Amino acid sequence: MTRCSYQYDDYDFRPCAVPGWRVAYLDPKAPDLHHVWDMAGWLVQVEHRYAEPSGLDRDDRPLDQRPRQVVPAHMDGTGDLSDATESVNFWCVLGPTDPAPTREQAAAEHTSRLLRDQLGAVTIS
Repeated sequence: MTRCSYQYDDYDFRPCAVPGWRVAYLDPKAPDLHHVWDMAGWLVQVEHRYAEPSGLDRDDRPLDQRPRQVVPAHMDGTGDLSDATESVNFWCVLGPTDPAPTREQAAAEHTSRLLRDQLGAVTIS
């Protein structure tokens, strides 16, 4: 029996229909700082099943019948798109009418992540 792994790959891109969508990232060097960038749009991703260890696509379902997910898209300086949520510093998506987060909110999120990471490191024996 062949072991398979699943991942979502970019399938389509949809620009934001309404301007003002933004993505917030925490600043890894300062716990109370964050950065807000305009969001390029939405990436539509489709699930693929890959055989291990060859990495060959073993999914026989047509693309239009596979599970999909929609994620916020980040555009780098060269115009390449990527899933914004894959950054360890990703915080949240802000809609056109959402206010930018405050320093206090950034500090609280940073503390929450530190506690989560500490709890994740605890082993039960």
